[in-house]
Amino acid sequence: MKSIIPLLRKIKRKNLIATVFLCVSYFNSIGQNTSSPQNNAAVGINHKADSMALVRKTDSLNLIKSKKKVLCKIDSLTIDSIRGLGSLYNKNDNSFSIDEYMVVYIRENIDSLISANKKNPLMLWFNGIPFSNLTVWRANTTRKELIFSLICDTSSRSSWNTLTGYAYRNWFKAQKKVIVQIGTIDKCLSYEYKNDVYINVKEGWMMFWGYFFILCLICLFAWLIFSRRILQNGIVFDPSVKLVDKFSSGTHDNEVQRKDLPYSLSRSQLCFWIFIVASSIILIWLNMDVLAVVTTSTAYLIGISGGTSVVTKIIENNTNTKAATIKLTAVQFYQDYKSEGFFKDILTDGKGFSIARVQMLIFTLIIGFNFCWHVIYYLQMPILSEGILILMGISSSTYAGIKYNETA
Repeated sequence: MKSIIPLLRKIKRKNLIATVFLCVSYFNSIGQNTSSPQNNAAVGINHKADSMALVRKTDSLNLIKSKKKVLCKIDSLTIDSIRGLGSLYNKNDNSFSIDEYMVVYIRENIDSLISANKKNPLMLWFNGIPFSNLTVWRANTTRKELIFSLICDTSSRSSWNTLTGYAYRNWFKAQKKVIVQIGTIDKCLSYEYKNDVYINVKEGWMMFWGYFFILCLICLFAWLIFSRRILQNGIVFDPSVKLVDKFSSGTHDNEVQRKDLPYSLSRSQLCFWIFIVASSIILIWLNMDVLAVVTTSTAYLIGISGGTSVVTKIIENNTNTKAATIKLTAVQFYQDYKSEGFFKDILTDGKGFSIARVQMLIFTLIIGFNFCWHVIYYLQMPILSEGILILMGISSSTYAGIKYNETA
């Protein structure tokens, strides 16, 4: 009898049924095994082990039940209300703009909610999709509120594509209706919020200034191309030759018009990529109200085209040094070096069309158009594969190597 008293103390008071069952089984075993002291001792030891196992099993069941209660509580969160915190553009509690703060009030205990999801941070879900960059910014346990900062994400394959991607975009409506929930990256923990919530993915004044800046960028490049002739080669002439925009009224045997200078393929490629990347940054900014995330592959493209331009410039300088001893006159220039048009200049090498120039132009246009399509469709800078970047590098180096042989 004394052996079971410590066991009974270990059992919690609320487990009354387990306690009664243990006592009944113990006394029945004593009545059935009274033949010998050895048997009684053995039975006592066996029942003590069984009792300890029952206590452990009971405690384990209690622990599992307690965990199930916590999980059920977390899986059924209820959002009481949502309001803004210092709205920038409007004061409606159901309408939010990018870079604003959304305050979500819930009924459950925030402490247990956060402690149960330490490894998986809580985040907002819009229309059944988790937004991994919209995690909890601040939490007020007293008022049961979670504060989220609505920061737009322009990285590749972001959940913001569902709000700003071309398939979901309406150019004449800046608001997107969303269903708000709370959860982790792989599990939704709350019911849908009962009221309608709208996200302003675009602002009218931002769009106006964005398109204005793109127009200014186009005008700037047009001025640099047609007035400053940045796409055309610089040739060393005889000191008596003058570069002019228009011929003078008198004789012009010692004058060369800037528009007659031949076009450079490497300069055209560099200008092409600079214009595309700059326009993409402005387009993403005017639609998302945030600067674009410039991917590594985009930087590589600028580096490849810039490096090609530098190498070809060095080759041209060596050629011009040799030509300076010849003292090229205006008459000789118009006989041998005068521009024959943009495409013929960049695709020919003096003997005819060059396959190295043609392949470089084709790959540049294909990758450039794909880049533009990705930015317009997803409002994100694309991530190009290593193979595409290696292809661009080989294409540009092939052109530079053959150009060196052309001028040697």
